[in-house]
Amino acid sequence: LIRMHNMNISESVVHFKRSMLIDQFDLEGVQEYKVTKLCDYGCHVWASIPPGTEESAKNIHIDTIFHLSLAEVATTYNPQTLKKKPMYIDADDSVSIFNFNVNQTTTPLIIYLVSTRASDLNTAEIFDAHNFNRNASPAKQITIMSAAPFTVTSDRDETYGNSVVACTTGFDDVEDSNKDGCFQIVTIADSKAWPGFSVEVSSPLLSLAFDYKKYPDAYLRINTSMVITGELDLSKPGFVASPGYIGCSSGDIFRSSLYSKKVAATITSTGNRHVYLNGDIHTDQKHPVDIIDMKSNNDYPMYGSPTAQSQELFTTGVAVNWERAGTDNSFALRFSSVAM
Repeated sequence: LIRMHNMNISESVVHFKRSMLIDQFDLEGVQEYKVTKLCDYGCHVWASIPPGTEESAKNIHIDTIFHLSLAEVATTYNPQTLKKKPMYIDADDSVSIFNFNVNQTTTPLIIYLVSTRASDLNTAEIFDAHNFNRNASPAKQITIMSAAPFTVTSDRDETYGNSVVACTTGFDDVEDSNKDGCFQIVTIADSKAWPGFSVEVSSPLLSLAFDYKKYPDAYLRINTSMVITGELDLSKPGFVASPGYIGCSSGDIFRSSLYSKKVAATITSTGNRHVYLNGDIHTDQKHPVDIIDMKSNNDYPMYGSPTAQSQELFTTGVAVNWERAGTDNSFALRFSSVAM
């Protein structure tokens, strides 16, 4: 008995206008997973797997003339820069992904298919979080992939200015005009001195768009680590989000067995700050995003499906707690602050 899964009837896959994300649970127990329509004009395919899962990934094949395995696609890099190289699929009505593992088991993975009609296809830089080693240099867009939680940091730099917006999406959905209505989880306004940032990410993609036109000589220093602590710095812009959060109008969520089902974060500073919180909330009243002013101990729950919400606080710290009630619940809370 061959079990087939067609993209058109799947509710779990993450859809964008010009791309899609497939996770381990989309392929679990499925021998053939068929994607239709997306690659009518051809596709680029990137993949990412955690170190140590190569044997399982070798048994997942993407249907082309060469039948490349997921392991091959995920570990193909430019040897000098470690920038990920995509697999190319010619125009086709459908693309099949085969799972040849015993009982069609899976391990954490990302398959990111992008139509050749997507914007910024030729300028985006795509990396894995676990071996990210980009030299300090100017950038227009950077996308970082990982099926495991990771941290991205960029230190303050008085030499170069810049601005940035970030989304937990692919490169074609990070700009203000993105077609999928995606929430920007970090925004740093135009600044002559780069303030830096540090964000903890439990989503498959983090895309950063910089003002390359205005700052073509800004030598950005970006680092990653595969550790998250839940302890964030209130003096730097950042965000807290539910695991698997994508943040687009579809409400789709990515899944990984390496994600927690809870959020417990503290965002603190050494002095009083005027704090701005902006939320993209997709959860019900019984399972709110619990926001606590750590100075006054006042509680500010957020819930709704979906709603944009905001809160201002004058405090030294904020705690954020949440527990997933179902696969369709998610949230992101963007924060920024100024010293008082």
